[in-house]
Amino acid sequence: MVWFARKDQTVIVVDIDDVVCNFRSYFNSWLEKTLNVKIDENSKSYYSSKEVKEHGYSPETVFEDFMASDELLNIPVIEEMKNFLDYLKSKDFYIQMLTSRPEENLKCKYQTFVWLKKNNIPFNNIGFAAEKYIWLSKKDFYINNNLLSAIDDSPKHAMEYATHGIKVLVPRMPYNKNLDHTNITYFNL
Repeated sequence: MVWFARKDQTVIVVDIDDVVCNFRSYFNSWLEKTLNVKIDENSKSYYSSKEVKEHGYSPETVFEDFMASDELLNIPVIEEMKNFLDYLKSKDFYIQMLTSRPEENLKCKYQTFVWLKKNNIPFNNIGFAAEKYIWLSKKDFYINNNLLSAIDDSPKHAMEYATHGIKVLVPRMPYNKNLDHTNITYFNL
């Protein structure tokens, strides 16, 4: 595994949840099976937080329970994205995974690595950061203009990248379909 991009290597930053794996649909299915909380697949709520709270649960505690039950290991891969990452790797792109999953939760951190390996997801490095643009802005490949683009479904992260001059590919989802910026390009999974 190569942890640093070469000075001449083009870098792409890739989110994991709802970019490389079907987190939202899997998590919502788990919510229904475990807590009888049904989430409309067209909900505009990014984390299903609104609906979870309406049922009297703490959204963060529910997410922690999901992680504690090892469900991160079972989330299905989005095959089209895996194939795209395989293609990028074959063209010598440096693939920097960047997730907002909590790094301080060691079970989450290590299960993220296990999931990537188990599913043969190509990548060169992984970062965990709630504030992705701040994390990115400290990296040599960003400072040296080696970053081609980012792929992220989060409205917050996509807009932060875009407003800082980074081209962003965004998978169209009910919760992010109204982003409007010249640096954002939507695609369908």
